[in-house]
Amino acid sequence: MFLEKFLELDIATQVLAGIFLLSFVVQAFYYLYYYAGVIYYNRKLHRGDVKHRIKQPPVSVIICSKNEAENLEALLPTVLEQRYPEFQVVVVNDGSTDESTEVLDRYAKKYPNLYHTFLPIGAKYMSRKKMCITVAVKAAKYDHLLLIDADCRPDSDQWISEMVRNFTEKKELVIGVGAYAPKGGLLNKIICFDNLFNTMQYVGLALRRSPYMGTHRNIAYTKEAFLRNKGFISNLGEAFGEDDLFVQDVATKENTSVEIAANTVCYRDLNFKAFMLDKEQRMSTRSHYKFGIRMKLALDTLTRLLFLASGVALIIFLLNNPGCELFAAIAGGVIFLRYLMMSVIFHKAATILRERKSHVSFILLEILLPLLSAYLVTFGRIGTKKRSMWR
Repeated sequence: MFLEKFLELDIATQVLAGIFLLSFVVQAFYYLYYYAGVIYYNRKLHRGDVKHRIKQPPVSVIICSKNEAENLEALLPTVLEQRYPEFQVVVVNDGSTDESTEVLDRYAKKYPNLYHTFLPIGAKYMSRKKMCITVAVKAAKYDHLLLIDADCRPDSDQWISEMVRNFTEKKELVIGVGAYAPKGGLLNKIICFDNLFNTMQYVGLALRRSPYMGTHRNIAYTKEAFLRNKGFISNLGEAFGEDDLFVQDVATKENTSVEIAANTVCYRDLNFKAFMLDKEQRMSTRSHYKFGIRMKLALDTLTRLLFLASGVALIIFLLNNPGCELFAAIAGGVIFLRYLMMSVIFHKAATILRERKSHVSFILLEILLPLLSAYLVTFGRIGTKKRSMWR
């Protein structure tokens, strides 16, 4: 009876229903297989099923800074006071005109393991950030490198220890987590949610042996891997890509590890300008991703939009068709089921990743962020093909 009633619907409505259900199945697969990976991996960590390095190798922490004296004042103590047996901190001061040099000199007198150098303003490079990292890597004394941005801060004095424990015999790249310190307001909720989703996305794919990016706020790799890849040689023409395109070049299924422990999360203050720059970076480099990764990301975006559009259209058509109220209710139930699944997964992931929990942002994210991306492509620096020398 149910099937017969469905077959009585016009072809257009049947096709719409098919698109709606297929999109739901694909979306359920992405959330349960990829994005819930943070939850599955956290359980393995607590069970002790993840093998970590016991011996603690010496580490060079790399910080690139440009006119960030205030940020350095906040960051340096949290890094220099880390509970780790042997490490140095390398700061590359990129032509700063503020009091950065004075701040660095003062801390260098107190901490002999702090080394800093100055990059002249006149040095030409497509990406100053990549040049700073390259200078820092060459200046680093140790083979294991841990990178953090000057406007971030680790949440624990165990940050180095728990990030570096992932460098086993086969692992030479460690993808960490960066979060935003929560503030009030709807815009900040959306920013935190967007960051949470991106983290679940790149961490989830990495855990499924498809690493494609990390965050410049918290990533580690060996000097050997950097030099073997000849640094950023493959993307020197791009202003961005010091984290995601570098990971594309270096990461394999075997040599990449992920760290999501709460002690390793690095925080950045909520800043709309920084958020927009991050969005621009991701969009400007995505076309350089490997084909398989681009297809996985595109399929998720496509089915997400198709699910919303086809779901709303299907319910409207069914409600305008007498006797189809049951089908409309089922379609509404499928939409509710998807958002319930999202709510559970995002809530648990936010708890693990120390991110802000916000169930209101689900629908807003799926509506507003694609519009924001379209705006950046059309009117932003991506659309006008401008490139920033520093981010």
